[in-house]
Amino acid sequence: MRDERVILAKRKIQSDGFTFVWLLLLASVIIQQFVFHAPIEQYAVEFIIFFVMSAYLLIGNIVRGNDIAPTRNNNAIIGLQSALTGVAIGAMVYFVTEDNIGVSILTCVCCTVGSFITLKVMYYANNKKQANINSQFDDEDDME
Repeated sequence: MRDERVILAKRKIQSDGFTFVWLLLLASVIIQQFVFHAPIEQYAVEFIIFFVMSAYLLIGNIVRGNDIAPTRNNNAIIGLQSALTGVAIGAMVYFVTEDNIGVSILTCVCCTVGSFITLKVMYYANNKKQANINSQFDDEDDME
C-alpha cells in the first residue's frame, strides 16, 4: 500500500516538471522568433508542442470540471484576457510585418473578438460541467 503523502509529492514534482518544460518551450519560441529572427520552420515543432500542451491542460481541466476561471466578474476577466491576447498578437504582427500598423490593428481587433468568443464558450462549458458535478453531489446527499 502506498502512502498518500508520497503519491501527492510525486504528482507535485511531475506537475512542476510539466510547467517548467512548458515555460521553456514558450521561452524558446519567443527567443528564436524575436532575438534570433529565425524562420518559423526552425521553431515550429516547439511552437506546436507548446500549444498542444496548453490545449491538454485546458481541455483536461474542463473535462474534469475543475474551475478554470473565477466566477465573479467573469465578463471583466474574459474581456481583459481577450484584450491582452489581441494586443500581444497585434504587437507580434507589427514586428513581423515590418511596421505595418494597419494590419496590426486589424489583427489586434480580430484576435480580441475571437479570443473573447472562444473564452466565453470555454467558460460556459466549464461552468456547465461544474453544475453537473454539483448536481450529482446534491442528488447523493438527498438520497442519504
